[in-house]
Amino acid sequence: MLNSANPLTLSQAQQCIIAQMQSHTTLLLLTGITDWAPQLLKDTALLCDGEYINVSLELAKHIRQRAVVNSLEAIQLLRDRLASLDARTLFLDRLEILFTPVLQLDVLRLLLELNRNVRTVAVWPGAYQDNQLTYATPDHPEYRAYLDPEMVFPVTILALRR
Repeated sequence: MLNSANPLTLSQAQQCIIAQMQSHTTLLLLTGITDWAPQLLKDTALLCDGEYINVSLELAKHIRQRAVVNSLEAIQLLRDRLASLDARTLFLDRLEILFTPVLQLDVLRLLLELNRNVRTVAVWPGAYQDNQLTYATPDHPEYRAYLDPEMVFPVTILALRR
């Protein structure tokens, strides 16, 4: 995990992301930036011949047209949408819909699978502290926790703050 002790400017955050993308082929998860993630990812995507995707918006467009959506359908909808893009890097934001309990998705594994086909940078909407990547609180139905994700999975976590 990389961590910035001082607040970063948008430009400094972009430089950190680009440096990590150049030195690692693993999935890059960004934490600590949910409030300014869209601007950061959109600007960085432009610099890197990438594509910015609001995952919740994209899936919601398709899901609301169906009475029932299961995890396989959600995964296929996302795969199809991402495959239609001609981008070297995907910048994924607003992942919250993926944690919906009815979908029963392992979000980190899904992101890793997507990263196999195209380099992926994603904003993790939860927290990373004490070597644990989490989303929501333990008493919440959407709760997910991954202990030592950088040791267990091919993932790099970049903790940014502004």
